Amino acid sequence: MSLASLKSLCSLAMAFMLPTATLMATSSGITGRSLSSTPGCGTSGCHGTSNNATTISIKEAVDGVINVIPNERITLTLTISNANMVAAGMNLSVRTSSTGGIRVGTLDNNGDQGIRVMQGEITQSTPRTLTDGVAEFTFGWVSPVTTGEYYIHATGNAVNRNGSAEGGDRWNFMTPVKIVVSGTASVQEADVAHGAISIAPVPAHGSMVLTAPTTPGEEVTIQILDAVGAVIRSVTTSSNDDQLIFVWDGRTSNGSEAAPGTYTVAIIGERRVSTGRAMIVR
Repeated sequence: MSLASLKSLCSLAMAFMLPTATLMATSSGITGRSLSSTPGCGTSGCHGTSNNATTISIKEAVDGVINVIPNERITLTLTISNANMVAAGMNLSVRTSSTGGIRVGTLDNNGDQGIRVMQGEITQSTPRTLTDGVAEFTFGWVSPVTTGEYYIHATGNAVNRNGSAEGGDRWNFMTPVKIVVSGTASVQEADVAHGAISIAPVPAHGSMVLTAPTTPGEEVTIQILDAVGAVIRSVTTSSNDDQLIFVWDGRTSNGSEAAPGTYTVAIIGERRVSTGRAMIVR
């Protein structure tokens, strides 16, 4: 074989090898890209520029805020939405400031083998298929013992899964979500800082009953949030018992029927936040 033929063969081999390596590197996740001060998913030869067609949110956040107590483990869900892509990946970290700072607390994959922890951050171990335009990544986080305000930073990438990293994919940064870690006055208060809402039926075709622990006379706000974290219904009322029973008629604040899909329900009291998941089918 001539030297020229050998060079041509090597070039052909490299042409087949390089895209495969690129695909493996991106599909199995990457860290260090969650801050808006980083290139995100858009470095040279990667996924183009950020695009608002992809939205990223934390389901349990209410008005962009999550309240916890020191050294508390909570379970959170990162949602990536894009109506036109087929799969998604992500990178998430929790930091000491809204612009960055150092990593804080302890992240875990909540037993989900599709998520892995790397260098104190989380990323996907394999792309997650979008269902009805939405992919969810549920993870755990243990808050630090030091009270203060901390921030969840994330990048989400919605991809066409054509086997290459390219400008046709749609990625974006999430607006940082604030975590307020505050001390409690008593053991009782710590025990009720977070709770779960009982919701039935799931799924519902229209109305559903929401039940959550409260204190007699406590003023509470019920908020219904869609897949991207927007509040579609908000009601403030008072509890007459040690539990609140509220019937959501499956409608938004303007009286229209809520679209089919999954919703986060938050009941916010004087010293507690209870959350749950509702689903509407039409």
